[in-house]
Amino acid sequence: MRACAKFLRLDYISDVINKAAALPPNTPLEKYRMLLPDKWKENR
Repeated sequence: MRACAKFLRLDYISDVINKAAALPPNTPLEKYRMLLPDKWKENR
């Protein structure tokens, strides 16, 4: 795997972890599902 691809993967993982950590404890699972890339909107 190329270094650039590894960096982008780590950047994505850290972004998802940070967003998940910012959600309140009783957040519905649908909100977590929206953090996955196949649910991203163009304006994100």
